[in-house]
Amino acid sequence: MRITAATDKNTVASVGETGLRPEASRSSVTRETIARNAAAPQAARLLATSPRAALRRSAQRWATRAPASVVTSALRVPLPGGAQADVTVRARRTGAATPMVDPATVREVLRKRLPSVVVVRTEKGLGSGYFIDATSYLQSLGADFQVPAGKMLILTNKHVVEGAGGPGKDQVDVDLFDKRTVKGEVLAVVDSVDAALVMIDRVGSFAPIPVGDRSALERGDPVLILGHPLGLNWSVTQGIISDPEREFPGIPVRVIQTDAPVNPGNSGGPMILLDREGRVIGTNSFKINRPGVENIAFAYHIDDQLNGVVQAWIERRRAKTTPVARVA
Repeated sequence: MRITAATDKNTVASVGETGLRPEASRSSVTRETIARNAAAPQAARLLATSPRAALRRSAQRWATRAPASVVTSALRVPLPGGAQADVTVRARRTGAATPMVDPATVREVLRKRLPSVVVVRTEKGLGSGYFIDATSYLQSLGADFQVPAGKMLILTNKHVVEGAGGPGKDQVDVDLFDKRTVKGEVLAVVDSVDAALVMIDRVGSFAPIPVGDRSALERGDPVLILGHPLGLNWSVTQGIISDPEREFPGIPVRVIQTDAPVNPGNSGGPMILLDREGRVIGTNSFKINRPGVENIAFAYHIDDQLNGVVQAWIERRRAKTTPVARVA
């Protein structure tokens, strides 16, 4: 198996077989689908073992548009202890449901969040990044300083800034949504979570993207991937969370798995939870790249990355060193 980091240089690293196991789908099904499905008892047991609240969330999250190939049905599902739950679902006759998201919600989130995404360029290539507010993390870690006045912080991937130049090898070019290009200083990098923190002078009125709640993420949650795949700046792709806490060989933390298309140049860009707030939940980093495999990509959780780079920055400030703070 090959793992591809989603920068425009298409870096490939061999990590061996993952041993990932396919998991049963929890998407809603109709009576007709169950009746025609040879695995009906298994599907019924899956529904029967799900809590009532989870069933309702699943029905809402996996509601689909209703073309001719989609049927609507009410299910009375038995629950443990003899209770029952009435769930109305709409699903394709094939049983393959797709999430429906209000286009107005997508447009609203993009209007708020896309301008906060930047291009990070080095001599080796380009990747993505985004404005982040690290103030709360500085406070929670007991830092005795704040983000310097007149400065803004950008979170990206460590492998995106590997080609940084300048005397201290800490300078990158940052392209902004308003077409301006500014210089950025790499403050800290953390290998274990592929994270880098970049600082620029405050320009314009770009807002940092608020951080989402990791504990609230579930399979099926819709997400947007923002970034610059193959240099196609400020592109958007959409998908769902396949697993919010995927364990992966060779990676010390759990990552977010998604089916959203991720390509070289997307690295360092935000994974946005597609709700009215449009919070960032992760940073796009890599995907599985081998023949016959499609749409299996991964993002590091935002809290793992922020904790790492902010702590490294704190240590750099306390030690009063000028080189980039690097943590394995």
